[in-house]
Amino acid sequence: GEEALLVRVFRKAAKIWEDTLGRSLLVVREAGESDPPREEKEDGETYTIEVDFGEWNVKNGYTAPSVKPNRWPLRRSGAKIFLRKRAASEVAPRSVEEALTATACHELGHAMGLSHHPRTGELMHFMGMPYLDRLHKGEIV
Repeated sequence: GEEALLVRVFRKAAKIWEDTLGRSLLVVREAGESDPPREEKEDGETYTIEVDFGEWNVKNGYTAPSVKPNRWPLRRSGAKIFLRKRAASEVAPRSVEEALTATACHELGHAMGLSHHPRTGELMHFMGMPYLDRLHKGEIV
C-alpha cells in the first residue's frame, strides 16, 4: 500500500545519497518498527525525518524543518517531508515510483540543510532533475 511505497521510495533515495557520499547516512524504517542502532552525529544528536503523502500540496514535495520544543536557541531536530503522488501521465516516461524517488532525493537535501541551486538540471534546482540516477558531489559541497 501507500506506506510500503513511501518506505521503498525513501530507501532508494537514502541509498542514492549514501552512494554519492560514500558513507551511511540515513536509516529508513516503517512506523512502529523499532529503531535500529545508529551512529550519532558528531554533536551527539540524531535527527528524525518523518515522511508522508501530502496530496494537498501543489508542489511535488515539501519539507518543513522540525525543532526541539522548549529549547532556546531553536535547533533543528529533523524534518517532515510530504510528497505528492502524481498520475502516471504526468511523470511519463518515468514510473510514478521513479518520480517520487527523484522528489524524495531533493526533499532529503532540504531536510539536511541544502537550499535550492541556481543551475537547471541540478538535483537541488527548484524544479528538480528530470531524471535521477545519482547525485553529483559538486552540488553537495
